[in-house]
Amino acid sequence: MIKNDDEFESLLSKRNSGKVTYGIELKNNIEKGSILEAFLTRMGHNADKIEGNWRMVDKDYAKKILIYVLSKNMTHDIDLKTKPMANELSEYFLDQFQKEAIFYTNARFDSKSGYFKLYSWTTITNSHWHTFDTGIVAVDNINIGILWATDPL
Repeated sequence: MIKNDDEFESLLSKRNSGKVTYGIELKNNIEKGSILEAFLTRMGHNADKIEGNWRMVDKDYAKKILIYVLSKNMTHDIDLKTKPMANELSEYFLDQFQKEAIFYTNARFDSKSGYFKLYSWTTITNSHWHTFDTGIVAVDNINIGILWATDPL
């Protein structure tokens, strides 16, 4: 069981592909208005393309997404070093939010073949190169947080 944020971040750093964005802030620290987009900008991402294109998912589906991004290189479909701990990492992140939390993603996934895989998304990266990027932004009455992965082509 993950004991604290330092251990969580240390384990996240073992994702041996691309980049991981993780952060949780008090919601009232974010400018009012488009809170999701304002938070993305604070976290160093580009919110211009995603505004109005968020997809709300339930907590179980959010966990599936997080397990996927922590288990696989999205570009080449290769298992990552974090795969054995992906479930525990996902649970730790999701447990940081109240029961009433709402979860958002930028992507759609194919699971018809019994295999969960990213198939379309609206990027939030500032990259001039094509990237695969997805994850979860969670919002509850107090906090807003992100756990997101980006893999270059």
